[in-house]
Amino acid sequence: FPRYFFVMKILFALHFPGYLRFFDTTIRKLAERDHHVMLAFDSPEKQAEGAAALAGATGAIETVEGPPARGDAWDDVAQAVRGGVDYARYLDPYFADAPYLRDRMRKVLPPVFAGLGRFTTAGPATASTLVRWFSILEDAIPPSEAVDGYLRGLAPDLLVVSPLVMSRLRQVDLVKSARNLGIPSALCVASWDHLTTKGLMRVQPDCVVVWNETQKREAVDLHGAQPDRIAITGAQPFDRWFDREPSLSRRDFCQQVGLPADRPFLLFTGS
Repeated sequence: FPRYFFVMKILFALHFPGYLRFFDTTIRKLAERDHHVMLAFDSPEKQAEGAAALAGATGAIETVEGPPARGDAWDDVAQAVRGGVDYARYLDPYFADAPYLRDRMRKVLPPVFAGLGRFTTAGPATASTLVRWFSILEDAIPPSEAVDGYLRGLAPDLLVVSPLVMSRLRQVDLVKSARNLGIPSALCVASWDHLTTKGLMRVQPDCVVVWNETQKREAVDLHGAQPDRIAITGAQPFDRWFDREPSLSRRDFCQQVGLPADRPFLLFTGS
């Protein structure tokens, strides 16, 4: 087949431009292969400097307007349900020793479910029932007409979202509308902790892209993802390190920073 036969129009819907540091090598490769990549952000003003990750990239890469708010009668319901389930998941005994994560979610509990904040843990059956109840409520929330129109206007062949596991983003509605319109969708897990220290995957995309077997287990056990819809690709944020070489020899480096070259040393790095 000719090369253009496989060209796709791909919409990356990300939290903010800082997320580009997780996907810049992937986006560059897609554009180099003649795919049209559209970038949309929920919070374009946050970490706006992150756009520099694609400096000098070639090919069809454009930033488009972010997805709209629902703006319908379901809007408040959706925010309440999505905020509530994020706290409910941390009542599971699996998270019994994670008070920091639970406290963080308690601070953003919607008022209607504020009573949940009195509880710090529950039995596995109770926690599972709570999450299942919230999931039933989420399933009852229909796709947004505004988001349907947004996707129709962009007409992507594929929707990629990240992180999806935060309640105040519009990515759940994007995935729902993509499903409604027959557009394949994928969650690309951006960071090592997104499946364990953030919210719940409230809607299942067609594919969940993870780094390794550990994240696959987390997606299945903690988020109910279907194993046959999970793809393990490696940790793409670190692709850039494969081609890098030391700029100094060990001896020259040690001399520059005042360390003896014939003795081991430790480097402590912080995030």
